Amino acid sequence: MEKLDRKWTAIWILIYAGFLISDALFENFFGTTVLKYTGIVLCVIYAIVKFKKDYFLELALGFTLLADTILAINNTAIIGVFVFCFAQFFHLTRLKKIAPRNLFLYFVVISLIFCFGVTYNADPMYVIAGLYGMTLGANIYLSYRWCKEKPSFASKCAFYGFVLFICCDICVAFSYLSGTGVLIPEVYRVANYLAWAFYYPSQVLISNSGEA
Repeated sequence: MEKLDRKWTAIWILIYAGFLISDALFENFFGTTVLKYTGIVLCVIYAIVKFKKDYFLELALGFTLLADTILAINNTAIIGVFVFCFAQFFHLTRLKKIAPRNLFLYFVVISLIFCFGVTYNADPMYVIAGLYGMTLGANIYLSYRWCKEKPSFASKCAFYGFVLFICCDICVAFSYLSGTGVLIPEVYRVANYLAWAFYYPSQVLISNSGEA
């Protein structure tokens, strides 16, 4: 904890408390969305300032911001989840030390699997969410291994950040299933609230997992 910048920590706490309170009191309030989005933007800025040479972390957070921008406009947009896949790829690249040139191969593979799934009448959202989930799962495992083999502030932030990330995505899945009528409507509001309760601290932790 002593490695956290006090000023940034204060900003993160104020933003987190602010949108949790606002979201609890006012459903679909535009100001809450602005506060959430601002928090994610600041995570990207923090990583760029703090870890100038950790380019893959910066790319991962940049793609995360792009995905959040798309989903802020349309929270069921498949392209938003697709962009999240690339955010997870850059995290994977950083954790596994994968050559960046494999990005094209990753794009081809997920595109082929997506097309194959849709061709056989699978729900496109389920297909892309499954691909995303596998990459996220790999990052949880790799960050856990990093944390066990080389315990450090950065490795712990990575592991706990990805754990919170998957907690968020479970809530997002419940929200989607509620919105499509698979689950009862009452789940939707609770799931959306909890998703951000997990998501924002996950991004704060991951933005602190860089190596200078």
